[in-house]
Amino acid sequence: MRGHRTIWTDAMLERLQAEYPVRYNRDLARDLGVSLRTLIRKARELGIEKEPDFITKRMDEIERMAQSAAAKVPRPYMKGRHNNLKNEFKPGHKESQETRARRIAALKDAAYRDKVRLKYGLPQRTKWPIKNDL
Repeated sequence: MRGHRTIWTDAMLERLQAEYPVRYNRDLARDLGVSLRTLIRKARELGIEKEPDFITKRMDEIERMAQSAAAKVPRPYMKGRHNNLKNEFKPGHKESQETRARRIAALKDAAYRDKVRLKYGLPQRTKWPIKNDL
């Protein structure tokens, strides 16, 4: 079964055109009583875009929201001390080659993401010494 079709009133369209360039999509969608996807689809249909420096003006707030969201994500693959592979597991722990490969790939991925964050001027998420060589 498909969802209901949104009927856009003139007042809703005026508000969308006035506020979409300068507000967060989720807040505007909530205020208009439509889904986030519906709001984005309608804005594209009308050719409305965010103001050019929307992200840069709100970088501090966006960074805080990203850090808050990242803090809530569980990281079950990380155990023990994260900065020293020798001390990562308890003595006697047996690790398969496949598990070790996945774990090391996850660590390399985290290091790469930190390099990208440094490239764009964002703070690191790890405490590892990362060089910005991208």
